[in-house]
Amino acid sequence: MGFRSLTDDNGTAKVSLDKTDLELDGVLDENGEIPSGKRVHLQRLAEGVYVVRDVRDGEIPPLPTGVSSE
Repeated sequence: MGFRSLTDDNGTAKVSLDKTDLELDGVLDENGEIPSGKRVHLQRLAEGVYVVRDVRDGEIPPLPTGVSSE
């Protein structure tokens, strides 16, 4: 994980995720692509703190009990 740029896409703020990390988590399909219609859950936890979670079969995974800043 590293720093990413926040970009403006016609008024919508966007940030890119590293495909290597997505691959490690099994998010990508067999061709290494993001599946069509793939959904994620975005949650604002505190000022300047956001969490993105992979939605699978309509389920949002629970937050880990401990989160480090590394």
